[in-house]
Amino acid sequence: KKYTFCTSTAFIGMDFYSENAATIVVSDCNSTSTTLDIGTDLVQIAGRQRLVSNPFRKDIIFIYNTAVEEMTEEEFNAGIKAKENKTKTFCDWYNTAPIEIINEQVSKLNKSIMVDKFQTDYTYFNETSGKFEENKLAKLAEIFSYNIRIYNYKNGIAVAKSLDNSNFSVESSNYH
Repeated sequence: KKYTFCTSTAFIGMDFYSENAATIVVSDCNSTSTTLDIGTDLVQIAGRQRLVSNPFRKDIIFIYNTAVEEMTEEEFNAGIKAKENKTKTFCDWYNTAPIEIINEQVSKLNKSIMVDKFQTDYTYFNETSGKFEENKLAKLAEIFSYNIRIYNYKNGIAVAKSLDNSNFSVESSNYH
């Protein structure tokens, strides 16, 4: 039998015309790419099956893990605050440094951002203003991702509720 596997990048804008294709979605709530609401993603994925004659087109097997956070919400918020303070310190220092240091730091910072994706602070160089600043979008993305993991992937019941709110029929008798 032939199998076609599509990654998350393939289902956006791609239609499937198959008489017998089944949709299986595997999701890791700890992945940084899992930042959309479950219902939103699954509606997009389910809509890719186009043939009305396919008896499986309205069925999705959804395999996922639940969030087991290693930190409390208070610890998370304290970590965000610490990163904000570190960012302010870096920005204040870099913005008063001599031009040679600034030019060298911009290069180092850009390489660091590509590798660690704002793991330690939110500092970036704004080309428009010519200043080091806080990347507010990186901070908001981190908070949003945390909230998705905590509230949508908290447990099987939360996942089912999110799907139910998206007009999916949830057929399962146990949530583990």
